[in-house]
Amino acid sequence: MFRTIGISVFITLLLPCFVLGQETVDNTAPASIDAKAAEKYRMEDLFALGDRIGSPVLAMAVFKNELVTTQAEFTIATSGPQLVSRWDGEGWQQMGILGDESIYDMIAFKGELYAAMSMPCEAGCLSGVYSDIIAIWTGTGWEPISTEADGAIMALTIWDSKLIAAGSFTEIAGYKARNIAMWDGQNWSAIDSRNEGSVSALTVFEGELVVAESYRDKDDLQINAVTKRVGDKWVPIDTTLCCPVSELAVHDGNLIAGGLSLPGDIPESYFAGRWTGKDWKKLGTKISGDVFSMRVYRGELIAGGYFTQVQDGTKSFMARWDGKNWKMLNRR
Repeated sequence: MFRTIGISVFITLLLPCFVLGQETVDNTAPASIDAKAAEKYRMEDLFALGDRIGSPVLAMAVFKNELVTTQAEFTIATSGPQLVSRWDGEGWQQMGILGDESIYDMIAFKGELYAAMSMPCEAGCLSGVYSDIIAIWTGTGWEPISTEADGAIMALTIWDSKLIAAGSFTEIAGYKARNIAMWDGQNWSAIDSRNEGSVSALTVFEGELVVAESYRDKDDLQINAVTKRVGDKWVPIDTTLCCPVSELAVHDGNLIAGGLSLPGDIPESYFAGRWTGKDWKKLGTKISGDVFSMRVYRGELIAGGYFTQVQDGTKSFMARWDGKNWKMLNRR
């Protein structure tokens, strides 16, 4: 089950949460078609699975040329175990079922699959009865790579050949690091002594580390911002957002934000958008909920989250951007 604090962290920082059935579907391409056609066939098979997505998507990663997802049965009152599944080009294969653990983000790093997650501990946890950790996939389960952080780890990315972890913490593995830290494969360290707020999303754009964050200004007003690191300084990209950005990604050379709510938008109206250098240009029209994960898979921008409808009117929890519109995976 998700711990209560896990759900509240997502509602507070990112808004709602979470996926995919673990059915295995035999969609093998005919042996007579060429390699290019086979690739298109496999992608269309993935899109055809769109109508089978029955619960929210929490995290995605591209690992060994496969799309890996975490998903959980979830209602307003209860939450069930998370499922970890992978698309192998022919069907969805179940990798594992989590019990009391929760995965918030995943990423491939140095040939391994890493996850930001929480798991229960018996006593002595820094943040209560759950331990917030980074874990590595062993092939059969998740193994912590180091000791815990003292708060939630919400986002992962790769920058300067290091694994970057961010969230709402002040230390990780015994090292002081306010809300963002880096791991070189052996040791954790702080990037700098930044004192801003909780980080909800990370990416790397044009070689610079970009974060989505929320903090209080000198007048105690909440600021929801997207910020980049230039040299040894943090430079605001946008500090006018109505709500925290829930996901960041890069696609076709553009910085993309998920869960956007801009000044003047209808309350609880969320979008994905492209940064133009001056402002955000919405990708399509409203998505009926929040985006929690975006990944580029075989050239396609794939979004997953706690939404059930996009602009073409279909219902699911995953969608793809075709360059002009958001469509569910079962629509070409």
